[in-house]
Amino acid sequence: MVKLVRGRLIEQNSDSRLNPNLLKSCRLDIPKFCNKIQAGEGRIVACLKKHFVNSKSQLSMSCKEHIGGIIEDAAKTDIRLDTTLFAACRQDIDHSCKSSSDNEGDGGSVEECLKGLFQRGELKSVICKTEVAQLIQSTLVDIHVDPLLNRACAIDLMKICDGIPPGEGRLIACLLNELDEEKNGRIPKLSPKCKSLLSKREEMFHLAGSALKLESIQDLYSHVNESPHRNYFLIVAMTLVGVIFIFGLFCGRATKRKAASKNK
Repeated sequence: MVKLVRGRLIEQNSDSRLNPNLLKSCRLDIPKFCNKIQAGEGRIVACLKKHFVNSKSQLSMSCKEHIGGIIEDAAKTDIRLDTTLFAACRQDIDHSCKSSSDNEGDGGSVEECLKGLFQRGELKSVICKTEVAQLIQSTLVDIHVDPLLNRACAIDLMKICDGIPPGEGRLIACLLNELDEEKNGRIPKLSPKCKSLLSKREEMFHLAGSALKLESIQDLYSHVNESPHRNYFLIVAMTLVGVIFIFGLFCGRATKRKAASKNK
C-alpha cells in the first residue's frame, strides 16, 4: 500500500496535470512564473522550485508550502519524489549513493550522500551539481525542507529562536546568527549536535550560492546567444567596451602629461 501511494506521488510530481493539489495551491503561480514551460517530466515542479529558492521571486504562500512539502518529503522518505533531482543525479546515485531498498524508500540517505559529494566536489554531472546546489539553498528559505538539520536543532530552535515565526528563512537565520556569535566568543548556546551539522551546512550554503551564481551567468549568456536580438546586444556590449577603452586611453595620456610637467 505504501509503495502504491509513493508511486502515485512520484507520478503526480512528474506531471502537474495529474496533481490537483499542486494545480490548486499554485493556480496563480504556474501561469505567472511557468507559462512557457511544458507540463510533464517534472518541468513545472522544477520551475516552481527555482522560484522557491529565489529570494526575489514572489511565490504565493500556498504554492511555497506545497513546493516546500515536495522537497521535504523527498528528503524524509524517497528522493524519487523530487523527480527532477532524481533524474539529474541518477548517474551519481547509481555510482555512489545507491539506496538499500527501493520498496521502502531511502529515508533521506541518498540526498545526504549527494550533499556530501557536492561539498567534496565529487559530483560527476553538471546538471546534478545545479540541482543539489538548489536543494541546499532551499534550506535558507525553510529549515523544514532539511529534516536532518531540523531534527538536530529542534531543541535549539525552541530555546534560542522561540517566538520567531517560521518561513521566509527566519529560523535558519536565527541559528546561523547564533553560530556567528559563538565564533566571535559568545558563551555557547547551541547543542554540539546542532552546531556540528549547522557548521557543515553553512559551508555548503556558500558553495551552493557560488554554484548558482555561475549558473545564472551561464543562463544569461545562453539567453543572449539564443535571442533574435543577439546582434543588437553584441553591438551594445562592444560599444561599451570601446568607450571604456577610449576613456582609459585619454586618462592614461593625461596622467603621463602631469607626470612630465612635474619632472620639468
